[in-house]
Amino acid sequence: MFLLRLTSYITILASVFFSPWWVSVVLLTACVFYFKWYWEGIFISLIYDTFYSIPISYLYNFEFVATLFAVVLFFILNFLKKRLFWTQEW
Repeated sequence: MFLLRLTSYITILASVFFSPWWVSVVLLTACVFYFKWYWEGIFISLIYDTFYSIPISYLYNFEFVATLFAVVLFFILNFLKKRLFWTQEW
């Protein structure tokens, strides 16, 4: 399980640098749904924001929009996992 988690982390990290943004979002969503408490996704989105984000003026120059999206996605999908997969221990 650790090797699969490490492989997914490296794959998503490579997709941040070499793929369009939506590939990273799809992979990140799948990993958050598949793994239990996939905290690496928040770290990957922080790396993404560090390299590619710009200040957004109507959000008071807030730069970390992808990180905010990843945190919200992380908690919503973990909440939904508990409701959807009632037979598995999450």
